[in-house]
Amino acid sequence: MDMKKIFVFIVIIVSVGGLISTLHAQDHKKAVQKYIEILPDIPLMDGLEECPETQMIFDKPDGRIAEISFYSDSLSIVDIDIFYAQTLPQLGWVIEIPHSYTREQERLTIQVEKVYQDVLVHFVLSPNKDTRHPIEKK
Repeated sequence: MDMKKIFVFIVIIVSVGGLISTLHAQDHKKAVQKYIEILPDIPLMDGLEECPETQMIFDKPDGRIAEISFYSDSLSIVDIDIFYAQTLPQLGWVIEIPHSYTREQERLTIQVEKVYQDVLVHFVLSPNKDTRHPIEKK
């Protein structure tokens, strides 16, 4: 009888430990940063939802061009501006002017605007015009 109680106790402890481990793993997944699918080096702020059918990507000899839009009914323009102004420089992007960043040979422009009750965020990635070949600049 004592062995049966010990076995049941062990099963309960292992089950509770597994449940705690699963809950911790789920919390960790929530904390993992998501990135924009067509711009895999640009983080996606929690609370932004992709606008259907707004993806456009095009590879050119000068570099890639990509556009995508997101919306939020819970974030403010200020929240979004602060998130990207703090996050992108950590990933090597340099703020040129508000909402415009450069890194190596690319320029990222983020347009944020209020549309009715939502906030619309439009990302545009394009070749940095300053990195064109000298002949092309003429």
